[in-house]
Formats: sequence, structure tokens, C-alpha cells
Amino acid sequence: MTIPSEIKEKIQGIVDEIEKLKVEDDADKNDIAEEIYIIKTELLKESPSKRIIRRSLRALKAIGSVVQEKLIEQGIDQLLNSLPI
Repeated sequence: MTIPSEIKEKIQGIVDEIEKLKVEDDADKNDIAEEIYIIKTELLKESPSKRIIRRSLRALKAIGSVVQEKLIEQGIDQLLNSLPI
């Protein structure tokens, strides 16, 4: 089962919002960049891995700089709930 294009667009939207964050902590900045790279790489594949995208979204949600942005955190929660299993 593939990820519907509307979900892919929502994932890309959240990734875009996270990329706009002003992150002061270098460790957070590196962790965010790594997870975003993983997500973008998966989204480019013909059959992206839902498991990998879920893991990266959960990792992003746990990063302090992202947690401070409640709208992004809520968006990640909605995506995690809407990704097909």
C-alpha cells in the first residue's frame, strides 16, 4: 500500500514548516536536518516506507526546538494518525 498523494503533500508541508524554524541548538539543528533528509528521500521513492517516515516524524516530534512549536507538533500528530499502517 502506498502513501496517498494528499498525505505526502501534508508531510512535505510539515517538513517545510520545520525547515523555517529558527533553531539555536546545534545538536537540534543537526538532528532536524538528518530526519528531514530521511523523509525527503523516502518521499521521492516510488514506494516510500511508511515505517521510516513514521520513525522520522516521531524523532522530529521529540526534538526540543520542534516541541516548542505546538502547531507543528499537532500537525505531526495528525500525520502519524493518518498514515496508513
